[in-house]
Amino acid sequence: MTQTLKQLRETLQEHNFDACVVTHTSDLRWLTGWELVFDSERAHTALITSLGAALHTDGRYSGIMRERDPKEEWLIDDTLLAHSEFVARELENYAKAWAKPPKPLRVAIENDLPLNRFRALEKALGEKGFTELELVETEEFITKLRAVKTPAELKLLKKAQEISDAAFYKLFEWLRPGLTEIEIAAELEHIMRAQGAEGIAFPTIVASGPNTANPHAVPTNRAVQKGDFLLLDYGVRYRDYCSDTTRTLFMDVPNSKQDALYHVVLAAFEAARDIIKPGITGEQVHECAANVLKKHGYAKQFLHSLGHGVGIKVHELPRLAPKADAKLVVGNVVTVEPGVYLPGFGGIRIEDCGVVTESGFESFTVLPIDPLVIAPA
Repeated sequence: MTQTLKQLRETLQEHNFDACVVTHTSDLRWLTGWELVFDSERAHTALITSLGAALHTDGRYSGIMRERDPKEEWLIDDTLLAHSEFVARELENYAKAWAKPPKPLRVAIENDLPLNRFRALEKALGEKGFTELELVETEEFITKLRAVKTPAELKLLKKAQEISDAAFYKLFEWLRPGLTEIEIAAELEHIMRAQGAEGIAFPTIVASGPNTANPHAVPTNRAVQKGDFLLLDYGVRYRDYCSDTTRTLFMDVPNSKQDALYHVVLAAFEAARDIIKPGITGEQVHECAANVLKKHGYAKQFLHSLGHGVGIKVHELPRLAPKADAKLVVGNVVTVEPGVYLPGFGGIRIEDCGVVTESGFESFTVLPIDPLVIAPA
């Protein structure tokens, strides 16, 4: 049995569940350990019990899944039936295997399971005669297990970040005023793939000048001009694991206001990074950065939380945010990304990704955090 399945079964037992239905592809990637199998399509449903693990899919995926599972730890089923019917059938087989099945049978389901799938599951279970069964919604059930990375996962995350850093340096050599945001985004994504990425972790953000005041700006046909801020927020996927990086560049030597704003954000970044350690909460880390920005008069211009976990998904647990009362532990991988956004003037964000260790925060990102200038030709 894989360690991940063992962890899930132990958690199910701890919370008095008899089975768990899993449909999220990121959770299935973590549970199975199968690389480069799951895409963005939610085309699979798994049922995990104390007796086994069964996965319903279709012919587009079943072949590669069986290749990835030589020890046959999973029952891989690609028969033409609805996922709900598959779950009902496997739960019926599971109940029959018990001399005296527990009543009621408690089955964990995701709290964001689409309503049509939930109703289909209820119907299929009813048709199988399950009258004493509870479908219990669980919040972030597997995600909480995924928040602590294994050494193997850390290796993949570090490699993803290495690809991101290498891509940045290649792009930096090419950048110049006159290029459009869309052109820069396309070139950056091309470079990331050329450096070994399998794809991008999220839609690439390239923003220039006043557009940098929008934290999640979409690249436009605006041409980058001398004197602009240029904000790059991007990430790669490497063997299904993500990176996440943000740097704000200057398209010429910064003026005094630009330079001062950059160093305020940098001070918030360094203060938050330096207090990260096991036992501190995500809220405390967020507030550390927020207090630095507030001291300089930018409390209302910090428009988002400080950071988030990174793994198979680019946004995972833990959160570095208001009301994030969970304590950080060794093995959490998080971003630190304070920002200040001034409409009409522009915005600055600096982001590193790294792991919580016994001694603090070890950044995977090796890019400079001091101001970087693209001198006009």
